[in-house]
Amino acid sequence: MTRADPREAVAVGCRILAAHGHADMVWGHLSVRDDAGRGLWLKRAGVGFDELVPDDVHLLSWDGELLEGDGPVHLEHHIHTEVMRARADVGAVVHSHPESAVTLAATGLPLQPLGHEGTFFTPPDVPRYTETGDLIRTGELGRSVAAALGERNALTWSTTASSSPRATSAGRSSAPC
Repeated sequence: MTRADPREAVAVGCRILAAHGHADMVWGHLSVRDDAGRGLWLKRAGVGFDELVPDDVHLLSWDGELLEGDGPVHLEHHIHTEVMRARADVGAVVHSHPESAVTLAATGLPLQPLGHEGTFFTPPDVPRYTETGDLIRTGELGRSVAAALGERNALTWSTTASSSPRATSAGRSSAPC
């Protein structure tokens, strides 16, 4: 069985994220691993989850070089490249700002599962990334995000409650996208 066009997979995944409250203007990004090992397919910068179409998806090398596609590349592509480099089991990475995750990150409290869906993330607690509240613009910072994520499937970050809390999740399979 062959996976669908990765550009379509990213576009559909972005629309699903938007429908579930992850849209935050043009912020946030989703990527899927390239089946041929060339790198990853990433939503381009400047468009929101709710408006993305397959032509808005880039193929980036593991070093962030644009291999296919047009338009600006997300400055935070290092989150995606470094998580996928560190975790061969990860087929997709999402970085978004859903209200619930932003609130959780700002409180610093542990995530408590209230239903069976929560068991995908706990125990142990969802780790928090506290190295910076700024954009992840370098490979070094991307590697530190990957290290904080470890073997878990989600990560929140906020250096203080007043900084910009964010969330990143790593998927073991991009097939549902």
